Amino acid sequence: MESDIQNWIVERLSVSLPNFNNMPACPFAKQALVDQKIKIVSVTDHNSIAETMKQYASAWPENIEVLVIGCDPELVTSKELSDVVETSNATFLKDHGLLALEDHPSEPEYAAGYHVNEGNWALVLLQSKEKIVSARKILDRRGYYKNWDQEYYKEVVLDRS
Repeated sequence: MESDIQNWIVERLSVSLPNFNNMPACPFAKQALVDQKIKIVSVTDHNSIAETMKQYASAWPENIEVLVIGCDPELVTSKELSDVVETSNATFLKDHGLLALEDHPSEPEYAAGYHVNEGNWALVLLQSKEKIVSARKILDRRGYYKNWDQEYYKEVVLDRS
């Protein structure tokens, strides 16, 4: 899982594309990977995902910017993953200033027409909400979102801010 996620970051999320105003799909991911600020944790089901988020929310690891929690997608449906993320965001993660985003292979996600899913694993990416909002403002000023569908932009950027 760890090598799949690292390859996803380097080969898919870090390639500059016209879809994102000649920026990568995730402009900050590669540097976070290089700086070893991404921690990847494997779990066994959606209950383990919630428990792992709770554990790290109350004791965030030093020098980590992104916690990636992953499992075999056969062990958690896209709906179960979305439900656990939505519930966690609305409750304990909010209290810790964190935001979780999910990625499931059976739920294709396209940003500005570019397929952004990792594709092999059911994932939750956990980060500081303040840092996400700040990064989104920087990207907005640089025209990163100019090719995004307005409904998707509202769902991903505005509704999660």
